[in-house]
Amino acid sequence: MMKYPDFYDLKALEKSLNCNIVKNKTNETVKWMTIKWIQIPISKAKKKDLMTQMKDGVIPKDYVDYYTKIPSIDEENIINDCSSSESDD
Repeated sequence: MMKYPDFYDLKALEKSLNCNIVKNKTNETVKWMTIKWIQIPISKAKKKDLMTQMKDGVIPKDYVDYYTKIPSIDEENIINDCSSSESDD
């Protein structure tokens, strides 16, 4: 049986991370219930590793289309939006 300490205050976590999950980068309200999936770019090195795993049969062929379409960017262009966002308080 779960007890009170087993529950986490996610609102407090959000504030401690200083991460905006309500507005997108163009300041539009994010409608989370309409989002079917989130796809973020990965580093070119990670993409290369995924392609190697597909070639070696580690990733099943059913997922080849999905992994092939994941966008990749140079590692120096990857940023952590949560650490650089400003609080709207």
